[in-house]
Amino acid sequence: MSASPAGPHAPSALQAGGGTSDGMDARIAKLEVRIAHLPGKGFVFTSNMTAAALFAGVFLFSEKIKTLLGL
Repeated sequence: MSASPAGPHAPSALQAGGGTSDGMDARIAKLEVRIAHLPGKGFVFTSNMTAAALFAGVFLFSEKIKTLLGL
């Protein structure tokens, strides 16, 4: 039994000589369908910056907030 250049424990796609790009279009299409419901980069960035600004505002104005609340 001759070992493939990729080794005896390599996935069958590597042993077949096709590399990991065999069927790549189908796999990418499948992934795109599976992640279609996730929010985009713009939403994630905007929501994180908004949260950071709110936390910074609460931290910076904590003494004034305590005074307004009577604490």
